[in-house]
Amino acid sequence: MRMRSMLLSLPIVAMLAVPACDGPAYPPYDRGLLLRETTDMVILPGYADAATQSTALHTSVGALCAAPSASGLTAAQTAWRSAFLAWQATAAYQLGPTRDLNLGPEVATWPTNVAGIEANVAATDTIDAHYVDAQGAGSKGFYALEYLLFAYPSFTTTDDAMTLAALGDARRCAYAVALADHVERTVARARDGWSATGGNYAATFTGGFPNATYSSEQAAVNALISQIRDAVEQTKVDRIGRPLGRTVTTGGIESPYAHVSVASMEARIDGAHETWTMAPHSPDAFLRTRNAMLADRLITQFGTSSSALNALESPPLTPAWESYVAGTDHVAGNAAYDALGLLEQTLAGDVASTLGVSIAGAVDGD
Repeated sequence: MRMRSMLLSLPIVAMLAVPACDGPAYPPYDRGLLLRETTDMVILPGYADAATQSTALHTSVGALCAAPSASGLTAAQTAWRSAFLAWQATAAYQLGPTRDLNLGPEVATWPTNVAGIEANVAATDTIDAHYVDAQGAGSKGFYALEYLLFAYPSFTTTDDAMTLAALGDARRCAYAVALADHVERTVARARDGWSATGGNYAATFTGGFPNATYSSEQAAVNALISQIRDAVEQTKVDRIGRPLGRTVTTGGIESPYAHVSVASMEARIDGAHETWTMAPHSPDAFLRTRNAMLADRLITQFGTSSSALNALESPPLTPAWESYVAGTDHVAGNAAYDALGLLEQTLAGDVASTLGVSIAGAVDGD
């Protein structure tokens, strides 16, 4: 019996001697290179482009108000679209100074406070940078300027002739120029916050770990992937889910006057895809060292989301988004919402667990 007891105990002893397995033994990945290449190839150029486009917008609006004309209005409207979409494309990396200084809400909060804008136009205070900076979010930034460049008092439908006539009011045009100046200054603050000649947040994001913001390279990677996921989630919830009635809080469409609501969503998702894939040592390349099939699935979901958005047309102001809620585009609108939802869930779920990423605030918007 004693010998039998010893034999029976041998497998248990052997089992105890085997070290615990924490998962697959993945090859090391240079997270620092991921951060540096993404910063150099995507983030810094993205903010630089948004700043350049915003400067062109300010110049264009100034020229319009110096000599109002139909061609000048068209040029200012085109410049607004370019600057607005360039800013939307930065949604996947609005980290650091952009977030800390609240620059996103400062330059791009909607819905527009039309009553507040018209009250400012009717007032007598001097319109300058201080005046605009003191305004509430709905009375400044891209969307307030959109209203002045694409609409007019008692706006009911697009009519550039009436918009141009309204901008014949010197104070109204002065407000538009001041808003364009505010946009330029705000976007420049985001660019400069990352720049080596400014706040140099790029250095904080890419090296010297641990530092005051990130405990490790992995912590910075976590922040980047979390922001990419946030850009997708916010697009789903705020920009298409609310008008569709798919979220708890309903609301109107983004950019109702310039009719670029769909283009805005596409810019955000395309920007997220670029952030995920562009650099040789990208988040996509990182994921492929862990699970190539999952990496392929995510890329397919990016493509499906872009295609679903591309299938939509920006709805007219009146009826606002109703073609997506109850009309012929209802199925297409919901298909886009669902595609974005699947992309978000994959980022927050399978991708995050595979890469050991903690997604901050990863909750579904439904």
